Order: sequence, then structure tokens, then C-alpha cells
Amino acid sequence: MKNIPVRGEFTVTAAYGETNPKLWGTKKHAGVDIAAGDRRVFSVCAGRVRVVAFDPNGWGQYVTVGDGEGRIHLYAHLVRGSVLVSPGEAVTPSVQLGTMGATGNVTGVHLHYQINDVSGTPQDPTPFLGIPNARGVYRPDGGGAHESGGENGGTGASGGAEAPQAHWAERYYDSLVARGAIDGGATSEVWRRFDASAAELTVGQLLALADKLK
Repeated sequence: MKNIPVRGEFTVTAAYGETNPKLWGTKKHAGVDIAAGDRRVFSVCAGRVRVVAFDPNGWGQYVTVGDGEGRIHLYAHLVRGSVLVSPGEAVTPSVQLGTMGATGNVTGVHLHYQINDVSGTPQDPTPFLGIPNARGVYRPDGGGAHESGGENGGTGASGGAEAPQAHWAERYYDSLVARGAIDGGATSEVWRRFDASAAELTVGQLLALADKLK
């Protein structure tokens, strides 16, 4: 992995080129969808902010950044009002653009990241990101599994020893984040330190956890 727009472990919930008539009609998915516990979104390149806008029926709150090689990097479905940059502003990979959200045409909290070439045609962004074009859980150390299921914006199970973490409680947690009941950034670390085994959690315990995280 090299040019990643989030920090820490993340899940690719929809790969480039996928088809889903319910979400995208006859079009193929033009980017990759990324979900992460740390919802901060960073520029993946040095360049200048081109557009900051809101598209209620598509990309939601989004930002585009032009790099020095003619490519346009698109970051969509951010939390409305979370954008920290302005058109014309110079950015580097250390600059936070905004916060991952669920605005526009989505089924859950995630970032849609897309690269368009000089002609405006979407390109497979995964070589630039340094990851396979496959759903799965990816870690900063380069590890990752590619057996993630679920729809756009959901979380899926990884293979091997990671599989027990893909429990229904995590899906409830993501739902609470999407509804704004829990801040998916800082409090995600509280979730990861929760003492109870995921297999033993009940709805009541999860709601109690949600109360603690408010």
C-alpha cells in the first residue's frame, strides 16, 4: 500500500468495475469504496483542490484534487460541512480533506475514491493505491484478506484468524455511526478495546456501549 486516503485498517466494500443495478444502474463502479474506523479522509497526492461541492443524488459532499500529472482525484460521500479545504488550495498527502460520511447515493458510511484521467475518464485507482482491485480488509502493514461481502458502504468478513471480528455487532456499530449516534473516529478505538467477546454481545450490551460512547 502506498497512497491511501485513510489511516489504519480499512475495508474495500466495492471494487473498481463492479456492477450493481440497484446502486449504479447500467454503469460499472468508477472507483473503489472504502470504510474505516478512523473516518478522517486525506489527500493521496500533492496538488490543488479543484472542486468542493454537494451532489445530493450522487456523490454527496465531495472534493476533487488535481495532481501534477493531469489526473483528478475524487473523494465522495463526505460528511456535509466537514470539508477542511477550499478550491485552489495546495494540498499534500498529510492534509485532511474532510470526514467520511453517508451523503448522496449510499447505503452506509464510506468513502468513494476515484481517479479520472486527463480526458475525464475513470481509471482503475488500485495501482495508485497499491492494493489489489478486490474487496477485503487491508492493514497498514500490508496484510489483507479479500473475502469481504456486503453492499456499498458495509463491512465484510476477512479470512483466517480475522473472521470472528466480522460479527453482527460490528454491523450494528457501523449503523450507529451512519445515524450519527456514535462518532466513528475517536470512539472506534473505544469499541476495539471493549472487553466482551463479540460472540457474547447482546443487543442490550451494544446499546449500553452506545450510551457510553455518546
